Amino acid sequence: MSRSWRLVVGAIPPAELRGNSRAHWGKKNQPRKDWKQSGYDHGMHDVGAVLKRIRITYTFYHWKNIDRDNLAIGMKSWQDGLVKAGVVPDDSPDRVVIGEHQFVKQAHRGESRTEILIEEIQ
Repeated sequence: MSRSWRLVVGAIPPAELRGNSRAHWGKKNQPRKDWKQSGYDHGMHDVGAVLKRIRITYTFYHWKNIDRDNLAIGMKSWQDGLVKAGVVPDDSPDRVVIGEHQFVKQAHRGESRTEILIEEIQ
C-alpha cells in the first residue's frame, strides 16, 4: 500500500527563485536557504519516512496569475530540503517523479500558499 502526505507552505516561491528570475545570485541566496530549510522541516516533521521513490505535485494558490512552470522551478530549493531530511536519497529522475502541477487563482490579494502532495511510488 502506498502512502501519501499533503503539506502546506504558507506562501508561493519568491520571485527571486522562479524560472524567469533575473535576480543577482546574491539576492537569491537567502530565499534559497529559507526554502531549503522549509523543505527540511516539512520532511523531518510531516513526512518523517525514508522512501525509495516519490511523486511530488504542487498546487499553487495566488491572487495574480503566474506561470506554473516558473513556480515549480522556484520549488527546487524546497525539494532539496526534502533530500537533506532524508525523505529520498537524491532528487534524480529515478527517485522523484514530477506530477501535474496546478494553479488556482485566489479572489483576494494576500491569499497565497503552496500545497504539496507527496506520494510514495513503487
